Amino acid sequence: MDSELSKHQAQEMHSTVTDMYTEVNNELGNRYQPFLNYGYGYPEGAPPMPLLEAQDRDFQISAQLYHFVTSATSLPGKDIVEVGSGRGGGSYYMKKYCGARSVVGLEYLGQSVDIARNSFAIDGLSFVQGDAEQLPFDTASKDVVVNIESSHCYPNLDSFYSETLRILKPGGYFCYADLVTPEKSREIEAKLRKLPVELARCRDITANVLASLAADNARKVALIKDMDLSEARAGWWLNEWACVGTTIWDELNHGQLVYVSYALMKI
Repeated sequence: MDSELSKHQAQEMHSTVTDMYTEVNNELGNRYQPFLNYGYGYPEGAPPMPLLEAQDRDFQISAQLYHFVTSATSLPGKDIVEVGSGRGGGSYYMKKYCGARSVVGLEYLGQSVDIARNSFAIDGLSFVQGDAEQLPFDTASKDVVVNIESSHCYPNLDSFYSETLRILKPGGYFCYADLVTPEKSREIEAKLRKLPVELARCRDITANVLASLAADNARKVALIKDMDLSEARAGWWLNEWACVGTTIWDELNHGQLVYVSYALMKI
């Protein structure tokens, strides 16, 4: 959303997103579904990331999105914040598999914070409730900020970008990806280029995301069927997850939506 959103509009947006993800969590129940993202498919011949351990392998393709988006920098030994950590899978992946010194997952919805805490209890990994536009971290305290498939839910992107740069150390990286319209993509890139950063990478990864969605389609459809939802709610899930043949799937295929990834270094 644009930075001119009124306070009332921002509150309405937060309420809508909170209600939506509360329903998502309730419908998933006790099922282990730590990722909700669209994933990343490596092109043929490209070196993929190493396989996850057996207990995590169902979510390999979702973790690959984190692997790609953060690949512009080095994560071992770093202090990382994930803004919009959802059910915790991405933060867990970066701590367990990427050698980070610490990872804090920040999430607006307290219910999701509780789910993440109950799912992942490892040293150096924590989850907190908070607002992307008012980050509860000290200035220049973090090496990397990660934000994936989340910022389209924020009322004020300018505040989010300002807060991200505030908590980053000089030379720190902002690793960022989201699903937007082409027009919104151009607006975001224009905003990012005005910040005191070096734009290390700006890439349209729609083709990779579509490959991931196709590869993971059967698993997602089976999960939705297992939830035994009403026809309307099952249709909502299929579309929200961009399953093959849905509106969002078609919009990605025809350029009405794009999936973009950025890596920015704070100057």
